[in-house]
Amino acid sequence: MIRHGHDELNRYTMNAKIGAILTDWARMDLTTKWTRKDYTKPQYLDGLFFHNIARRWPTCFAVDPNGQWSEGMEIAELEDGGTYDEHNDLFTQQIRFTFEPIKDWRIYMEGSMRVANNKTTENTIPIYHYYVDGTAFFCVIAVMVPKRMFTIIGTDRIIIP
Repeated sequence: MIRHGHDELNRYTMNAKIGAILTDWARMDLTTKWTRKDYTKPQYLDGLFFHNIARRWPTCFAVDPNGQWSEGMEIAELEDGGTYDEHNDLFTQQIRFTFEPIKDWRIYMEGSMRVANNKTTENTIPIYHYYVDGTAFFCVIAVMVPKRMFTIIGTDRIIIP
């Protein structure tokens, strides 16, 4: 969906319907459904990214003359800033018993159960940009996470051999 970074959504579904006649006057029907959603995206690809990207000038350069990602374009954050992975499982079961003790007099007993399992993993990796002489400096990243905001702060100048 995006050129820089990697985002992917996979969804899997499995359904089953089972019916059984228990006796002449009792029947059972079982329906199950399992759904899994796997979603991965760059950590920086959130509401803050879309807020900032609309404010870029079309003349901003993506790569500097030394071949590094430009500091203000947020491409380095998408490419190297870590990932956000989400795995959601949803398991639904429905059961129905039908009793007919007397002809055309049916008694229904129904029940259902739904189980959701959600796992989210967030990995934020520090981003470095480079001065003209090739010296690296740490980029300050603000990451928006639902219900909280935190900022990763580093020193202004870090020498990377």
